[in-house]
Amino acid sequence: MDRQGRNYNTNVKLQESTGEKLKRFDNLRGTDVRTGEFWDLVVVTAADETQKDAYELQISEKLRRNELPLGIPYHVFADPPGPKIGNGGSTLYSLKCLEEKYGQKLRGFKVLMIHAGGYSQRLPNASALGKIFTALPVGNPVYQMLELKLAMYIDFPLHMQPGVLVTCADDIELYSINDTECIVFDKPGFTAVAHPSPISVVLGVEDNLKQSVTSLSDVNELQLFGTSLVKCLDRWGLSPESLKFTAHLAYFLDL
Repeated sequence: MDRQGRNYNTNVKLQESTGEKLKRFDNLRGTDVRTGEFWDLVVVTAADETQKDAYELQISEKLRRNELPLGIPYHVFADPPGPKIGNGGSTLYSLKCLEEKYGQKLRGFKVLMIHAGGYSQRLPNASALGKIFTALPVGNPVYQMLELKLAMYIDFPLHMQPGVLVTCADDIELYSINDTECIVFDKPGFTAVAHPSPISVVLGVEDNLKQSVTSLSDVNELQLFGTSLVKCLDRWGLSPESLKFTAHLAYFLDL
């Protein structure tokens, strides 16, 4: 089969797999979920208390309109005031809040944590209400990014041990696997969800804009802690061509 035929088959599989996930999520909207078929907790992070209030209001309205699965807690945690702590700090702070609320019971929960604590400065139309509540041209009632994230991960709680799946609010992950396969999170520590990608994709450089980007050495401005990454690789005895790059999607944290 030629490359065009393989791409067509891949697109068809993605379309079918995505449609199935959306259908399964639609069946859960407005219904009390059974233990094990959905997340035990859903956490959305916010940048500050004002954004937290706006997020909580929107989530409560979505629950009232039966746009989300029912029967589980939805939490919004705002970053503490002061210097910005990033997604890493926000993850730790949210885990602290969850532990204070649930104690040892937290270790038995399957938690989805969505980082949404940004001001969307590059997408002004989403600044007021947050990118996680950006409307999308799909679903009835219409999906927002929150519903799409929940739908795309609909398979994960069925095949994971208790822990936390951490993701962002502004990316869309589509995937398909064979009927006999499943994505399983059963290892201790951290498990990353990613896919192999050429360097042009990982760096966000479109092929039609810069065909010459084939290795890290072609991106002179790329630095690691203020030093050229290529120089760092050379000091470590590595070459850019020897590395395998991945586009990071999400990661699972075993509690």
